[in-house]
Amino acid sequence: MIAAYVALGALGLLLLGVLFTYQALVRARNRVDRAWRVVETQLEHRRDLVPRLVETVRGHVPHETETLQAVAEAHTATVGARDPLAVEFAEATLTGTLGRVKALGNAYPGLRAAERFQRLQADLTAVDEGIQAARMAYNAQVERYERRTHRFPALLIARALSFGPRASFEVESSAERSGESKEVKADSLHAA
Repeated sequence: MIAAYVALGALGLLLLGVLFTYQALVRARNRVDRAWRVVETQLEHRRDLVPRLVETVRGHVPHETETLQAVAEAHTATVGARDPLAVEFAEATLTGTLGRVKALGNAYPGLRAAERFQRLQADLTAVDEGIQAARMAYNAQVERYERRTHRFPALLIARALSFGPRASFEVESSAERSGESKEVKADSLHAA
């Protein structure tokens, strides 16, 4: 009789362990999903600014149709991307084309002096910083989720219940692409 109670107690503890592990996995997955929604919100802010930037540039330098067409195509690609890998590729392309627009601002003093262009560039920089902050928070949640799903015994539960891997999100900011942040990164690495 005592052996039956011990077996039932052990089974109860095992079930509690499975339940707590499952709940921890769900919480980790939900944190990743919430962090991704923040990234998407920031990316949506940037997508909203791009058409206004294109129209502003078109008003000052209408003959730069190739660059403006590239920005418009990259913008369209970002709207259709959904999963982090597709979004990463589309956003990297958009970041590159936005760098070309910034170069136009440097090449055409009239455009660079335009108040609306300056304001949109400042807005893009602020949104870019928000994207990078959201990206770092998302990647931190993905790392925690991946660590949790690869530890024993959660590993067994995660595999059995389809807690699949999540991709991190790596998109350079405009500053990183232009080389401005590389010096800061190098300095911070030496300080650490």
